[in-house]
Amino acid sequence: MMTKKEEILRGSIFKTLVKLSAPIIIGMLMHTTFNIVDTYFISQLGTDSLAAISFTFPIFMFIIAIGNGIAVGGSSLISRLLGAGQEEKAINTIIHIILLTLLISLLFSIVGRIFAHQIFSFIGATGSIKALSLEYMQIIFSGSIFIFIFIAFDGILRGQGNMTTAMFNLSIATVINIVLDPLLIFGWGVFPALEMQGAALATIIAQAIASSCILIYFLKSNNVLPIKISSFKLNLNIITEIIKIGFPAFISQAIFSVALGFFNKLASIFGPAVVAAFGLGFRLDSIAVLPGIGLAAAMITMIGYNYGAQQLGRVKEITILGLKLIFTVMSLIGLVFFIIPEFFIKFFDSNPEVIKYGVQYFRYVSLSYGFLGLGFVSIAALQGIGYGAPAFFNNLIRFGIIGLPLSWLLVTLFNTSPVGIWVGMVASNLAYGIISTIWFFAKIRYEKSLKVTQQYSAGDSY
Repeated sequence: MMTKKEEILRGSIFKTLVKLSAPIIIGMLMHTTFNIVDTYFISQLGTDSLAAISFTFPIFMFIIAIGNGIAVGGSSLISRLLGAGQEEKAINTIIHIILLTLLISLLFSIVGRIFAHQIFSFIGATGSIKALSLEYMQIIFSGSIFIFIFIAFDGILRGQGNMTTAMFNLSIATVINIVLDPLLIFGWGVFPALEMQGAALATIIAQAIASSCILIYFLKSNNVLPIKISSFKLNLNIITEIIKIGFPAFISQAIFSVALGFFNKLASIFGPAVVAAFGLGFRLDSIAVLPGIGLAAAMITMIGYNYGAQQLGRVKEITILGLKLIFTVMSLIGLVFFIIPEFFIKFFDSNPEVIKYGVQYFRYVSLSYGFLGLGFVSIAALQGIGYGAPAFFNNLIRFGIIGLPLSWLLVTLFNTSPVGIWVGMVASNLAYGIISTIWFFAKIRYEKSLKVTQQYSAGDSY
């Protein structure tokens, strides 16, 4: 029987991709189930609460962007080191990831609490909706260290190809969150009715418990790469390498969260119902993108291993298969959302206006899901071989040059309905998929022309 490393380097590409991505998709499915359940419980508090959670979503995504930047940079480096057979350097990298995460999470928590009011005013939240948004986010800011460390541990597991444990860890957090939500939001039994604050508190408690479980796993199990404090040796080159991949990934996702804030601001022009519909649509999008996220995470690991082992031809084969798979699957999911959007929207809100604009959202945006998948896979492939910049530049083009300007022009200058926002989102998804795919194949051709794989050694500089 092949070891995990042998499977990644020499096994069937299709089977290995499925084996690595399936646990991630299952875990993310559970997490998405939580998001939907969470949205459902909050929707029972009223349309203002639903609109408030839409305003908090871009900021929450910004937290994820920071954590994921470190996780992606660390995951890429760990997988390349393991592919090159440098386990001790990979173990040392884990400690660097954890320390970097703790430092950044502390800074973020302080800055978030200080500037929360200004942030929500800037993105268009006012009155009771702003007050509800602040109730939620002040608790998230205070406990964000647990969110950051949870994401970091997840990235470490994925970097070594341990997707099953990552899935179980995500499942633990999800189940705890779902159980706590109604207890803390509505005050069931002996629990107080904390409403929006209860939803935030449930999230923080769940992340804290799950992070504690995985820390115990790292310290006590026979994991591929255990945490060894005694092996730690500060190495600025490791931090530089993590940042080289992670910072562009963070900026890329930060652009995404800022863009969401601006889309929310445009939606607020048309009132709370459109903001609520946008928030619902975007949260339900998380179901459609699950295959893309799962496959992308698996590909960073698989491509990192093979690139570290100097198998550039196999890297290209993995990416081509991934692109074919994801475009097909996500296009089919988009078709389902296009055909029956009312079914999903009515589950959360019976407000006729929210239903109207939610259906309108899916009739446009769902048609671009396949291209969104192409972007996920291509960017993951580039990150796997050590290139973080394309993620940043592509999202900058996607939102800063195409999506947001187009939406703004349609809404403010041409006085369109919210359709202008949806059209801008579609254009941004198309650009993301097409540009990312072209960029990857251009980079691969460049690598071949320089014969980089014959000279590359994953650990020479660190």
